[in-house]
Amino acid sequence: PISTSPRSSRSATSRCLAAKASISRFLSARTGMTGSRGSICTLVIASRAEARMKAFLKLGWAMHSWLQTKRVPSWTPDSRGVVHVSTVDNYLYLYDLATRREQKLTEEPTQAPLGIVSPDGKWLVYQSSAEADISIRARPIEGGQTRVVIETPNRANYHPMVSPSGTWVYYQVDHKNVYRLPGPAQGWRKAESQKITNFPESGLFIEDPRLSMDGKQLIYSRGRIVGDLWLLKFGAAGGK
Repeated sequence: PISTSPRSSRSATSRCLAAKASISRFLSARTGMTGSRGSICTLVIASRAEARMKAFLKLGWAMHSWLQTKRVPSWTPDSRGVVHVSTVDNYLYLYDLATRREQKLTEEPTQAPLGIVSPDGKWLVYQSSAEADISIRARPIEGGQTRVVIETPNRANYHPMVSPSGTWVYYQVDHKNVYRLPGPAQGWRKAESQKITNFPESGLFIEDPRLSMDGKQLIYSRGRIVGDLWLLKFGAAGGK
């Protein structure tokens, strides 16, 4: 408990002012910021406040630098890790929240990074740009051979999803209709793709499809690309 006696308050205030001056110098050296950023004294009243604040700022600065090189994050099913792509080399990584260690998951960089871990936590299913067109690939989290789930010549495959049972892998082609193929629970057996949605594809654009938690419903946004024809008449000297 913090004493509220005048003597205790004056002592805390003195320590706070000293800490504030030190922290201001620390911030100025690290960030170039000068001047007051609010009343630090209302927060810092412990004798070890300066050291704690420095540690907090140091951690925040390190996290900021770390996050600057990560994008497209997604949780692992057990919420113990985050899959992300590094902006440094465009490989997919798994970050373990407990150990704070990273594990490289893919063998090739990708310019279309989007990956998801299967519900059993054993597979990474992701978009790959290793070939001329975007394909869907799968790789064991613990390491092993990467397999091509679907590769469509002259078309791009996006937004892989794994059903809760692992029976199916869903994906879409060219942001149009959604398809599915046998997933890890079926041993990735070879089969013809099953068409799940059946919209006319002229002008169709489907984005960000998602399976429900029980795998019984699919939600997505659907739009149509439309256009107008405009007639431009040139002047007497134009267009010749």
